[in-house]
Amino acid sequence: MDKTDKNNDTIARNLIKQGGLESPSKQFMETVMAEVNALSVSTSVIYKPLLSKKTGLIIALMTFGVIVFILTNGQYFEELSFMPELSFFNNLSLKIDMPEFNIPKQALYSIVFFGLLFLIQFTFLKRHLENRQNFSY
Repeated sequence: MDKTDKNNDTIARNLIKQGGLESPSKQFMETVMAEVNALSVSTSVIYKPLLSKKTGLIIALMTFGVIVFILTNGQYFEELSFMPELSFFNNLSLKIDMPEFNIPKQALYSIVFFGLLFLIQFTFLKRHLENRQNFSY
């Protein structure tokens, strides 16, 4: 060891001897454990779903409606007899050249299939997380 290290060591030993050692009170462990138990009870995580059941149902119905509309290519809605004739819009002359948007049937089926798998996976994951939260350690 160097002289400075020996000198620092002797100074540190003298300071420890002068200051003495502090010891916790006899009930230190009990008070700490009581506080830990109080914190663990009060800060327990309560599961709150991101989407309520009503919101999830609305999203599912809207998704189902869009899928039905896409699969029927809007034909069902053109045949409804209770819809009023909107001849006002026929008289408007808006000359906008919109390109025709055609989705290939394979792409359409893959999108619908992917959406259905997503919804199925969503329900399974929700059930898994609910079961995991109810599990007691």
